[in-house]
Amino acid sequence: MATDLPDCDAAAEPPVALSDVERAELVQRLFEEGPAALERFVREKQAEAGSSIARAVERLRALLEDQSRRVRERLEEEGSRRLAEERARAERGSARLSDEERQATERKRALRDELGDILARGLLAEPLVRMVSAAPPGPAAPEGRWARIGKALRALLAAIAAALRRFWRWLRHGAGQDKGGPATGRARGGLLVELPSLEGTLSGLDARFEGAFLTSPDLRKGLEARIEREAGPWRRLRFRLARRLSRRSYLRQAREAFRRQLDRLLAARRKDAEKERDELDRRIEELRRQRAGLERGLRAKERELGSERDRLLQDMGRRAQSEPERKVLEKVEEDLGRSGLIARDAAGNMQITARLIDRFAEIALAGELRNLPSKYGFAPGRTPVHQGTFERDRLRTVDEVSRLDIVESLMTARLSHPRSRHLTEDDVRVNRELTGSTLHVVLVFDKSSSMAENRRIQAAKKAVLALYKAVKRRDRRNIVDLVGFDTEVRPMDLVQVWESRPAGFTNTGEALRVARTLVEKSSADLKIIYLITDGFPEAYTENGRGVAGDNPRSLAFALGEAAGLSRLRNVRLVHILLEPREKIFVEAAQQIAGAAHGKLITTDPARLAADMLVDYSAAIT
Repeated sequence: MATDLPDCDAAAEPPVALSDVERAELVQRLFEEGPAALERFVREKQAEAGSSIARAVERLRALLEDQSRRVRERLEEEGSRRLAEERARAERGSARLSDEERQATERKRALRDELGDILARGLLAEPLVRMVSAAPPGPAAPEGRWARIGKALRALLAAIAAALRRFWRWLRHGAGQDKGGPATGRARGGLLVELPSLEGTLSGLDARFEGAFLTSPDLRKGLEARIEREAGPWRRLRFRLARRLSRRSYLRQAREAFRRQLDRLLAARRKDAEKERDELDRRIEELRRQRAGLERGLRAKERELGSERDRLLQDMGRRAQSEPERKVLEKVEEDLGRSGLIARDAAGNMQITARLIDRFAEIALAGELRNLPSKYGFAPGRTPVHQGTFERDRLRTVDEVSRLDIVESLMTARLSHPRSRHLTEDDVRVNRELTGSTLHVVLVFDKSSSMAENRRIQAAKKAVLALYKAVKRRDRRNIVDLVGFDTEVRPMDLVQVWESRPAGFTNTGEALRVARTLVEKSSADLKIIYLITDGFPEAYTENGRGVAGDNPRSLAFALGEAAGLSRLRNVRLVHILLEPREKIFVEAAQQIAGAAHGKLITTDPARLAADMLVDYSAAIT
């Protein structure tokens, strides 16, 4: 029974809307734990009373239960209708089979009751028999004394011969030579006893035979040819002698041949009748089996419909428990996908996007700002290193639309044409920048193996992204470069920062060289390099490859690159050392910061982002 289960994609399905707090928490968990955090987040929020996820799950479950109830009613109705159809079909089939069985039974009964007439009609259809039946009855021969004596003698001899045959069979049976059943009489005699209607036909043929034989040359030729073809040499000789010498003997032998022919015809006809009767018995038995099969099929169909209904109801019960959570998970994922926070790759795997990382950066920045004194301002605006100059004027080029002053433009339109509600090109006022200042920040973070301790790599990522967002919020034209380093060094985008995993050694010198390459050609008014690391320089670069194992040479390489920064104009290095374990780490960091004429900040992972934001705020103000 094909019945659709409830579909949660129906139009009446309630939406799932995360609160701002839940969305921020989800973004943060996706950043920290990866795509698998989405399912855990939905499962945990479902258990929280009052959460938007829990409310959405309950609404979906109520909707699904209501749909399941309607489907259950439809299943009952559909099952009753299908069962009624199956019963009607079975009843029609059973009635048809019963009618065929009745017809076969009646035919069988007719074979039994009318066998004599059937055999008689079959006999009368034979050419020789038709010749005899069409002839008039022959005159009855007068029985004289000698005829009666001959008849009595023949009867006596027949009785003696029958007794001898029975005695012989008894002897053979006693000696074990006769393996067959008891001998039976001629089939014709049995037929005459069973079928009185046939006896009259045979008696009439006997009565007409003599006259037909004597008057019909065709009958004589047919019987003579049959005797010549079927009889043995001795019987053929007797028949030929009787035809020439004894009319009575000739007539008697012809009558015996005719009777044998009748016996053969009767045996064949009866065999056909018995065959038809056996076929009728088989047909009746087959019809009964088919009718029993219909009944079994109906019962099986009833069980099938019942079990299918039960299975569907069980499926709906299970879906009522699991479907809401799955559907809410899909809707949350769909919402995140529409927002561009997650995406699916070609293999169907969920991926974190740069937009989600950017959103996490906003959340991280907001979280850190809540804990900073109010004097540290990070509101949007020009970097006040050298304050920019602006003028408010009419629109000159299409590119200036992005600097539209909405309030001034609406006021100009209202004063110019108060009755029209349209904004014309002459009404548009823009804030055109005459002079301005920009900032170039390079955020370099250590991702060597030691950064895995105490979640230092997570703290570094969070701090880098929070400061990235602070710089971009201040002015979209500000340039921010992200660089990760271990034994090797490479610039990164937001997604690569998120994907960074601790490995390798600390190549501080190469990190400073890459940062210097990025800022030395920059035209920004101020260039700041933030270097986040937790340890001593352990590697250096030789022939384009990172080499580890020579700490003095690695430190010298780092000091040389730091000294190169000091020769650049408007470049500031901020060396941030995380949780120094030994005094030698602090001394090396002081030397690097001193060589670049920069600043050293020693902090721990919990305070890293705040210390960087405070330093950045101080630098731009």
